[in-house]
Amino acid sequence: MVNQALPLIRYEITDQLTMATAPCSCPRTGRLIAGISGRLDDVFTYGDVVVHPHTLRTVMVSHPEVIDYQIRQRTDGLDVDVLTSGPVPEDLDHDLAAAVVDQGLAQPTITLKTVENLERSAASGKLRRFVPLTQP
Repeated sequence: MVNQALPLIRYEITDQLTMATAPCSCPRTGRLIAGISGRLDDVFTYGDVVVHPHTLRTVMVSHPEVIDYQIRQRTDGLDVDVLTSGPVPEDLDHDLAAAVVDQGLAQPTITLKTVENLERSAASGKLRRFVPLTQP
């Protein structure tokens, strides 16, 4: 059987919950949450410089020609695979470099490659958009 319906909304939630070990002192019987760490996309660390995925995501979504992307950290910058609706925007590499320089990384190397598709996880089918040098 094949499902012919396409979901209208696809999302990934990377929030992580820490459950409390002590019971609630209130009359409720549910478990307590000790803490929530939200949106834990992988950050790119270059020595003391940390580049948050939001910095890169902001650049990518500012270019309407970009349909999807995957950004891999390299020791001196970024390798970016881009799926576009046309030619790769001329200023995309410049905009990414400027965003990374603003975070403190001097003279980053940005390589862009147009691709037909992006590699997804075999287990989940999800795309990992930000891939640091060391996999967790």
